[in-house]
Amino acid sequence: MPDNRPVVVLVHGIWMTGFEMALLGRRLRATGFSTRRFPYSSLRTAPERNADDLANFIDRLPQETVHLVGHSLGGRISELLLRRHPRLVKRLGRVVTLGTPFAGSHIARLLARNPVSCLLLGKAGPTLVSTVASWNHEPPLGVIAGDRGPGIGHLIPAMPKPHDGTVALTETVIAGAADRITIPHGHLPMLFQRQVASLVANFLNNGTF
Repeated sequence: MPDNRPVVVLVHGIWMTGFEMALLGRRLRATGFSTRRFPYSSLRTAPERNADDLANFIDRLPQETVHLVGHSLGGRISELLLRRHPRLVKRLGRVVTLGTPFAGSHIARLLARNPVSCLLLGKAGPTLVSTVASWNHEPPLGVIAGDRGPGIGHLIPAMPKPHDGTVALTETVIAGAADRITIPHGHLPMLFQRQVASLVANFLNNGTF
């Protein structure tokens, strides 16, 4: 029989593998969701191609309803998925982003200026310096953003404040989001917080944090 429980696809960020989202996935499963991690190369493969691969990944899932939870760059790939594959809109339930720089990343822009440091961004560079001003997609979007925490942002000149150590709070702003919330956690540490898992589950179930 088909599994009719909603499935949450976890989409990791740049320089990550997806395993750092394992605890979040386990906590979501405890609330009744099925979860799957979408593995991709954040440096060697362009975000557009990763979005296409994500569409193929979703096509192979047996569940009728698919939610997306994207951390950092993973949120941008989720938005690209909806833009490039509108056929999936009716199947997708809700989308949550965690520390996603919809307004572009100050750190990425600094790295992109140098021919050596830009290598740290790989093929994700153009996406991370670009801006998505508005969420123009049918699946509701919930935005979770941190306003404190460790990270390279404390060493970067003119880094907008407050920030989560990597992404500034203003960089996570996007018009058209159904709900947003600011939490007192850092960019990577937020993935390990029980509060964040609860917020994600609330939005996926109810459309609000």
